[in-house]
Amino acid sequence: MAYEGKRLKGLVAATFTPMTPNSAVNICIVQQYVDYLVDKQKVKNIFVNGTTGEWMSLSVQERKRLAEEWVKHARGKMDNVVIHVGCLSLEDSKDLAAHAASCGADAISAVSPSFIKPSTPDALVLYLKEVASAAPGLPFYYYHIPHLTGVTCEYVSPENFREYFING
Repeated sequence: MAYEGKRLKGLVAATFTPMTPNSAVNICIVQQYVDYLVDKQKVKNIFVNGTTGEWMSLSVQERKRLAEEWVKHARGKMDNVVIHVGCLSLEDSKDLAAHAASCGADAISAVSPSFIKPSTPDALVLYLKEVASAAPGLPFYYYHIPHLTGVTCEYVSPENFREYFING
């Protein structure tokens, strides 16, 4: 099925996760944050639950709730909400990917596993394909951040990814 949404164009702002003074996720701030990004910063695309969003410090449930809120409040105001679904657990990543699709995200993204790292480009691509398969109707973006993951498969080109899969 061909992707019918808006393609990414321009800046994609990485959102932080609003927290209360007691370190709980502050969902109530998301709507204000969306309005600020749209009205004051002219942002059209956001990247939710990434490194800036403290994904490694959040539970799967917190990440799902944040994805729902960002999608709900950005709908009609922004072009794209990209949800980062990467986890150390493949099953959690797939769960988050399916959830992102079901709540209306425009695309998903995932980092490489960073504890038991893929040892070859093929292993990395196969892992990412498995994550992307949980949201087959959405574009998938590889979140390549080697200084944090320790995965340095720089020789994986977009052409290598296309050989294995294309979402969207």
